[in-house]
Amino acid sequence: NLTIDNYVDERRHAEKSTKAAIAFLSDLYADFGDWHLAVAAYNAGGGKIRRGLERYKADDFWSLAQHNYLHLETKRYVPKLIAAIIIAKNPEQYGFSNLKYETAIEYETLRVGPGLSLDAVALICDTSSTKIKQLNQELKTGKTPLNKSYYDVQIPQGSAELAKANLPRLNSVVSTGYKTHVISKGDTLSKICSSYNINKTTLLKINNLRSNTLIAGNHLRIPYSTTRYRLLASGNNG
Repeated sequence: NLTIDNYVDERRHAEKSTKAAIAFLSDLYADFGDWHLAVAAYNAGGGKIRRGLERYKADDFWSLAQHNYLHLETKRYVPKLIAAIIIAKNPEQYGFSNLKYETAIEYETLRVGPGLSLDAVALICDTSSTKIKQLNQELKTGKTPLNKSYYDVQIPQGSAELAKANLPRLNSVVSTGYKTHVISKGDTLSKICSSYNINKTTLLKINNLRSNTLIAGNHLRIPYSTTRYRLLASGNNG
């Protein structure tokens, strides 16, 4: 039940994807009544494992793995996981010492509207855009989803109070920048406009062109919008 659309890919969300994996494994265990078979089905698919058990009259993973049926990846997947669990329970016994464990992911959430840039979120939290993007890896466009009326963006632990206070002060400043397109043989105005998502009238006007004729090697100015964010002084609404 993870959402994957133009705006989010919840498989990238550490907590949501982990809970989904746990739920899926739990369902597979309920189906097969055996953790080894459940883990094999997690990798190869439940249907594949069921057909194999029936075809070879097997009743456990190890018996099924003796046949030329499962891919090598699946045959190795189960014992690799078992080995990883055993090592994780007592790493020093297996030569893993002086381990530096990653800290747990900690975050708070802030409810915001659609289309809010993660750069803006970083500003109101007084943190880096890199940090905010790391916490919100499910967002595919660098903004909160446009198809939802609100979104709970993840922010660093301890920053919610500051972010809530700064949110009403957030102000966006839109300006126009320009990039250069070198005309290639076979280029047309329609093709160029489609590539840069601009309309033909704008492109003609900015480049002082009076016709659709293009000359290979010439340069075109391509406009694009840039948005930067600032915090207005307290009490200033606009």
